[in-house]
Amino acid sequence: MKNMKFKAFTLAEVLITLAIIGIVAALTIPTLIQSYKEKVTITKVKKMYSTLSNAYALYRIENESTGFIPKNEDGAKQVAEIFKPYLRIAKDCGTTGKDCIDADGIKTFKRGSLDKSNNYNNNPNYYKMILNDGSSLILRGGEETASFDFEIIYDSDNGNNKLHVANDVFEFDEYNGKLIPCGLQNENYKTCPTDGSGWYCTAWIINFGNMDYLHCPEKLDGETNISCK
Repeated sequence: MKNMKFKAFTLAEVLITLAIIGIVAALTIPTLIQSYKEKVTITKVKKMYSTLSNAYALYRIENESTGFIPKNEDGAKQVAEIFKPYLRIAKDCGTTGKDCIDADGIKTFKRGSLDKSNNYNNNPNYYKMILNDGSSLILRGGEETASFDFEIIYDSDNGNNKLHVANDVFEFDEYNGKLIPCGLQNENYKTCPTDGSGWYCTAWIINFGNMDYLHCPEKLDGETNISCK
Protein backbone atom coordinates (compact mmCIF):
# COMPACT_ATOMS: atom_id res chain seq x y z
CA MET A 1 0.00 0.00 0.00
CA LYS A 2 1.42 3.34 -1.03
CA ASN A 3 2.06 5.92 1.63
CA MET A 4 -0.65 8.58 1.65
CA LYS A 5 0.45 12.17 2.14
CA PHE A 6 -1.85 14.71 3.75
CA LYS A 7 -1.50 18.44 3.43
CA ALA A 8 -1.92 20.51 6.60
CA PHE A 9 -1.76 24.14 7.63
CA THR A 10 1.51 25.37 8.95
CA LEU A 11 1.70 27.01 12.36
CA ALA A 12 2.32 30.36 10.69
CA GLU A 13 -0.82 30.03 8.57
CA VAL A 14 -2.92 29.15 11.63
CA LEU A 15 -1.58 32.13 13.57
CA ILE A 16 -2.24 34.50 10.67
CA THR A 17 -5.82 33.21 10.38
CA LEU A 18 -6.42 33.65 14.09
CA ALA A 19 -5.00 37.15 13.94
CA ILE A 20 -7.37 38.10 11.11
CA ILE A 21 -10.35 36.67 13.00
CA GLY A 22 -9.31 38.65 16.08
CA ILE A 23 -9.06 41.90 14.14
CA VAL A 24 -12.48 41.41 12.55
CA ALA A 25 -14.02 40.58 15.94
CA ALA A 26 -12.42 43.65 17.53
CA LEU A 27 -13.94 45.84 14.81
CA THR A 28 -17.44 44.36 14.77
CA ILE A 29 -18.25 43.21 18.31
CA PRO A 30 -18.30 46.72 19.90
CA THR A 31 -20.68 47.90 17.16
CA LEU A 32 -22.96 44.91 17.70
CA ILE A 33 -22.98 45.48 21.46
CA GLN A 34 -23.77 49.17 21.02
CA SER A 35 -26.57 48.37 18.59
CA TYR A 36 -28.02 45.85 21.03
CA LYS A 37 -27.92 48.31 23.94
CA GLU A 38 -29.62 50.97 21.83
CA LYS A 39 -32.43 48.55 20.95
CA VAL A 40 -32.84 47.73 24.64
CA THR A 41 -32.99 51.45 25.44
CA ILE A 42 -35.61 52.10 22.77
CA THR A 43 -37.76 49.29 24.11
CA LYS A 44 -37.47 50.63 27.66
CA VAL A 45 -38.30 54.19 26.65
CA LYS A 46 -41.43 53.05 24.82
CA LYS A 47 -42.46 50.80 27.70
CA MET A 48 -41.96 53.60 30.22
CA TYR A 49 -43.95 55.98 28.05
CA SER A 50 -46.85 53.54 28.13
CA THR A 51 -46.53 52.97 31.89
CA LEU A 52 -46.40 56.65 32.79
CA SER A 53 -49.12 57.61 30.31
CA ASN A 54 -51.44 55.03 31.85
CA ALA A 55 -50.56 56.21 35.35
CA TYR A 56 -51.35 59.80 34.53
CA ALA A 57 -54.54 58.84 32.70
CA LEU A 58 -55.72 56.95 35.81
CA TYR A 59 -54.90 59.95 37.97
CA ARG A 60 -56.88 62.22 35.67
CA ILE A 61 -59.87 59.90 35.86
CA GLU A 62 -59.79 59.77 39.65
CA ASN A 63 -58.88 63.41 40.29
CA GLU A 64 -59.42 66.87 38.94
CA SER A 65 -56.78 68.50 36.77
CA THR A 66 -53.62 69.42 38.64
CA GLY A 67 -53.24 72.84 37.04
CA PHE A 68 -49.85 74.54 37.13
CA ILE A 69 -47.31 73.08 39.56
CA PRO A 70 -44.44 75.35 40.63
CA LYS A 71 -40.91 74.40 39.70
CA ASN A 72 -39.56 74.14 43.23
CA GLU A 73 -39.21 71.55 46.00
CA ASP A 74 -42.89 71.65 46.93
CA GLY A 75 -43.82 71.29 43.26
CA ALA A 76 -41.57 68.25 42.87
CA LYS A 77 -43.23 66.62 45.86
CA GLN A 78 -46.64 67.41 44.43
CA VAL A 79 -45.78 65.72 41.11
CA ALA A 80 -44.44 62.68 42.99
CA GLU A 81 -47.72 62.31 44.85
CA ILE A 82 -49.51 62.14 41.49
CA PHE A 83 -47.53 59.17 40.21
CA LYS A 84 -46.44 57.22 43.28
CA PRO A 85 -49.77 55.38 43.80
CA TYR A 86 -49.57 53.99 40.26
CA LEU A 87 -45.90 52.94 40.10
CA ARG A 88 -43.89 50.06 41.53
CA ILE A 89 -41.15 51.80 43.48
CA ALA A 90 -38.04 50.00 44.68
CA LYS A 91 -36.49 53.00 46.45
CA ASP A 92 -37.82 56.44 47.30
CA CYS A 93 -35.15 59.13 47.81
CA GLY A 94 -37.49 62.10 47.96
CA THR A 95 -36.00 65.53 47.24
CA THR A 96 -32.95 65.18 49.49
CA GLY A 97 -31.89 61.53 49.21
CA LYS A 98 -28.66 60.89 47.29
CA ASP A 99 -28.80 57.15 46.58
CA CYS A 100 -31.12 57.08 43.56
CA ILE A 101 -29.03 59.04 41.04
CA ASP A 102 -25.39 58.66 40.06
CA ALA A 103 -23.41 61.47 41.68
CA ASP A 104 -20.81 61.46 38.88
CA GLY A 105 -23.25 62.97 36.42
CA ILE A 106 -25.58 61.61 33.75
CA LYS A 107 -24.70 61.80 30.06
CA THR A 108 -27.01 63.69 27.72
CA PHE A 109 -26.89 64.32 23.98
CA LYS A 110 -26.68 68.02 23.16
CA ARG A 111 -26.08 69.63 19.80
CA GLY A 112 -24.42 66.66 18.17
CA SER A 113 -22.11 65.83 21.07
CA LEU A 114 -22.14 64.38 24.57
CA ASP A 115 -22.54 66.44 27.68
CA LYS A 116 -23.08 65.81 31.37
CA SER A 117 -26.21 67.04 33.07
CA ASN A 118 -26.27 68.70 36.44
CA ASN A 119 -25.95 66.59 39.54
CA TYR A 120 -29.59 65.97 40.42
CA ASN A 121 -28.64 64.97 43.96
CA ASN A 122 -27.65 68.56 44.78
CA ASN A 123 -30.96 70.04 43.66
CA PRO A 124 -33.93 69.66 46.06
CA ASN A 125 -36.29 70.79 43.30
CA TYR A 126 -36.14 67.24 41.91
CA TYR A 127 -37.90 64.25 43.45
CA LYS A 128 -35.86 61.07 42.92
CA MET A 129 -36.82 57.38 43.02
CA ILE A 130 -35.81 54.01 41.58
CA LEU A 131 -38.49 51.80 40.04
CA ASN A 132 -38.61 48.01 40.15
CA ASP A 133 -37.27 47.72 36.61
CA GLY A 134 -34.05 49.50 37.63
CA SER A 135 -34.84 52.85 36.02
CA SER A 136 -34.40 56.06 37.98
CA LEU A 137 -37.28 58.52 37.88
CA ILE A 138 -36.77 62.25 38.42
CA LEU A 139 -39.80 64.50 38.85
CA ARG A 140 -40.16 68.26 39.10
CA GLY A 141 -42.64 71.09 38.71
CA GLY A 142 -43.44 72.60 35.36
CA GLU A 143 -42.20 75.06 32.82
CA GLU A 144 -44.33 77.80 31.29
CA THR A 145 -46.15 75.44 28.92
CA ALA A 146 -46.41 72.35 31.09
CA SER A 147 -47.92 71.48 34.43
CA PHE A 148 -44.85 69.36 35.15
CA ASP A 149 -42.11 67.39 33.49
CA PHE A 150 -39.76 64.64 34.51
CA GLU A 151 -36.85 62.58 33.30
CA ILE A 152 -36.15 58.87 33.17
CA ILE A 153 -32.65 57.49 33.67
CA TYR A 154 -32.17 53.89 32.63
CA ASP A 155 -29.82 51.75 34.66
CA SER A 156 -28.11 48.78 33.03
CA ASP A 157 -24.92 48.67 35.10
CA ASN A 158 -25.83 47.02 38.40
CA GLY A 159 -27.09 50.10 40.16
CA ASN A 160 -24.62 52.63 38.79
CA ASN A 161 -27.24 54.38 36.64
CA LYS A 162 -24.99 54.39 33.57
CA LEU A 163 -26.31 53.08 30.30
CA HIS A 164 -23.14 53.48 28.20
CA VAL A 165 -24.98 54.17 24.95
CA ALA A 166 -24.27 57.92 24.84
CA ASN A 167 -27.35 59.42 26.44
CA ASP A 168 -29.05 58.22 29.58
CA VAL A 169 -31.76 60.78 30.25
CA PHE A 170 -35.17 60.85 28.55
CA GLU A 171 -37.72 63.52 29.38
CA PHE A 172 -41.51 63.49 29.27
CA ASP A 173 -43.86 66.44 29.75
CA GLU A 174 -47.45 67.01 30.74
CA TYR A 175 -49.18 69.08 28.08
CA ASN A 176 -52.88 69.86 27.72
CA GLY A 177 -53.88 67.09 30.10
CA LYS A 178 -51.75 64.39 28.49
CA LEU A 179 -48.30 62.95 28.95
CA ILE A 180 -46.09 63.46 25.89
CA PRO A 181 -42.46 62.66 25.05
CA CYS A 182 -40.40 65.82 25.14
CA GLY A 183 -40.03 67.20 21.62
CA LEU A 184 -43.45 66.13 20.36
CA GLN A 185 -44.92 69.57 20.93
CA ASN A 186 -44.45 71.70 17.80
CA GLU A 187 -42.44 68.82 16.27
CA ASN A 188 -39.29 69.96 18.07
CA TYR A 189 -37.95 66.40 17.78
CA LYS A 190 -36.83 67.26 14.24
CA THR A 191 -34.03 69.34 15.77
CA CYS A 192 -32.85 66.49 17.99
CA PRO A 193 -29.84 65.38 15.88
CA THR A 194 -27.97 68.69 15.68
CA ASP A 195 -29.75 71.73 17.08
CA GLY A 196 -31.84 70.45 19.96
CA SER A 197 -31.14 70.65 23.66
CA GLY A 198 -30.96 66.86 23.86
CA TRP A 199 -34.31 66.43 25.56
CA TYR A 200 -36.16 66.47 22.24
CA CYS A 201 -34.61 63.09 21.37
CA THR A 202 -37.22 61.33 23.52
CA ALA A 203 -39.89 62.09 20.92
CA TRP A 204 -37.43 61.08 18.17
CA ILE A 205 -37.16 57.61 19.73
CA ILE A 206 -40.92 57.27 20.17
CA ASN A 207 -41.63 58.41 16.60
CA PHE A 208 -38.85 56.69 14.66
CA GLY A 209 -37.70 53.82 16.88
CA ASN A 210 -33.99 54.51 16.53
CA MET A 211 -31.10 56.37 18.14
CA ASP A 212 -29.32 57.16 14.89
CA TYR A 213 -28.97 60.79 15.93
CA LEU A 214 -25.96 59.52 17.89
CA HIS A 215 -24.19 58.32 14.74
CA CYS A 216 -25.06 60.48 11.73
CA PRO A 217 -26.71 63.67 13.07
CA GLU A 218 -25.75 65.82 10.08
CA LYS A 219 -27.71 63.53 7.73
CA LEU A 220 -30.98 63.51 9.69
CA ASP A 221 -33.78 66.05 9.39
CA GLY A 222 -36.74 64.27 11.00
CA GLU A 223 -38.65 64.30 7.70
CA THR A 224 -37.12 62.61 4.66
CA ASN A 225 -34.07 61.35 6.57
CA ILE A 226 -34.78 59.62 9.88
CA SER A 227 -32.10 56.91 9.87
CA CYS A 228 -28.46 56.39 8.96
CA LYS A 229 -29.42 53.38 6.86
